[in-house]
Amino acid sequence: MSIGESVRSVYSNYAQFNGRASRSEYWWFQLFIVLAAIVLYIVGILLAVVLHTTAIAIVVSIAILVFYIASIIPSLAVLCRRLHDSDRSGWWFWIVLIPYIGSLILLILLLLPSTAGYNRFGPRAGDPPADAFAEYSGMARADAMAQFSQDAQRAAASGFQPVNQEWQRRGNGEVLVVAYRRAQGPQGWPTSPTPPWQSPNGGLS
Repeated sequence: MSIGESVRSVYSNYAQFNGRASRSEYWWFQLFIVLAAIVLYIVGILLAVVLHTTAIAIVVSIAILVFYIASIIPSLAVLCRRLHDSDRSGWWFWIVLIPYIGSLILLILLLLPSTAGYNRFGPRAGDPPADAFAEYSGMARADAMAQFSQDAQRAAASGFQPVNQEWQRRGNGEVLVVAYRRAQGPQGWPTSPTPPWQSPNGGLS
């Protein structure tokens, strides 16, 4: 994600605290906030020098203040989504209240990589909200199936279920490609004894 895409995404999801945000979306937006303030400050100084008036500096200072106030909610929202991206609650934000180490811990949490596939907050940032795909691989099919089983439970917790599975040849191995779709009705798996991604004989459907 580029800085322009990040800014558009954050402001278009102005007060969206649900879902997930990638590291690039979060950190590009933080860079934009800093650069925007610097640019406004430099423009204010140049105009004040050229026009020989301090009124411009006051106007620019007010503009910077308004900009930051308008960016508070989207900044908090994308921070919350960034924490969701590593499968952590947005309430971790309040760890900054711990003196000295709280801000450092929050910084580390914001730098953590995304959870692969689905977690309890939904699909990875950038994946479509429905008909999203995930891939699982390993030394053997059993490894891929183990990954899929864990991921499917997290997907179910966030309201998604696998609707199609296919083994595909990749190089010298195989990859299990699974399509997910938002579940209709109550979240969670059906109570039938056979999981929806298995056939009655225990294999993939």
